[in-house]
Amino acid sequence: MLTDSKKLIIFEHYKLGDTAAGLFWLRSFFHDYDYDIVFVSGEKNIELAKLVSSNVRLETIKMWKRGYSLQTLFLGMLGVFKMLALLRKYPQHSVIDIRPDIFSKIATKLIFRRVYQYPLKKDNIGSCYKTMLQDFYGDHGIDFAYTISQNNQLNFNKKKIIFCPFAAFKDRSLTNQQIVNFIESIPKDIEIVIPMEQKKFHNIERSIKNSLTIDSQKRLTILFADLQDLIGLLTSGTVVFCVDSAPAHIASLFGAKTFEILGPFSFEKVCPQSPSVIITKQKKIQCAPCNQNECKNHIPSDCFDINTFSNQAKNFLS
Repeated sequence: MLTDSKKLIIFEHYKLGDTAAGLFWLRSFFHDYDYDIVFVSGEKNIELAKLVSSNVRLETIKMWKRGYSLQTLFLGMLGVFKMLALLRKYPQHSVIDIRPDIFSKIATKLIFRRVYQYPLKKDNIGSCYKTMLQDFYGDHGIDFAYTISQNNQLNFNKKKIIFCPFAAFKDRSLTNQQIVNFIESIPKDIEIVIPMEQKKFHNIERSIKNSLTIDSQKRLTILFADLQDLIGLLTSGTVVFCVDSAPAHIASLFGAKTFEILGPFSFEKVCPQSPSVIITKQKKIQCAPCNQNECKNHIPSDCFDINTFSNQAKNFLS
């Protein structure tokens, strides 16, 4: 056990997919009623955390952004003041800072007495959470996380699938042609739903549907989905097919049957850990997997083994 204190603040201020991956481990930590836990994160992350555990106080806070612009520096200073406010509110809490950046490294150590920081590993965001759980509970904590996941697996039917081909970065998403090829490979009696953010909706819908056969157009629904809608779709008993993205980690978190295809920047270690997830690895290209924001060697979509992914889907659904 790291600390004698039974009061802990967990700072977590990252993208929704990162939070979903972290909650896979943190929910077993939240099951320990000996701890008085405050989970501090962004609005959508808190919304997701509410569905995972009621044994934790949740605080929404807009933290600093990465980088060194004037806006970033301002938000960094603002984050420090918000941390001071939290210190006044929870004066006896120790602090766990997940994947700290330069601002939080300085601020937490200046403001709080007990700070446990879990920096980003070379290739594995989820390892920050997993390491924290292991530090507190050893291998038992890891085993408990897998047990919760095993017990939470959802039943599913094969009459409708959720298809999530888009990620936060364009190069981590499937191309329109790959999307069309995948849809056409799915048995004709199965309904397909693609949820997406509103800002991406109209142009992509027109482009994809115009490339499909008439039968495939009729069974495809592309719709705008906020977080609540997305969680509802992913946990509705359908099978999920997706790239490495927030929907993949959310589906895994709630035990949905999930097929994930890895792209150029995905590492197998950061894939969802749930036993309900089946992974399609990258094509055997010399530079894949990499960890660059932009592909510098070839067309990023070349890394996706879309044929194997489509065949897995077809065989499973037939």
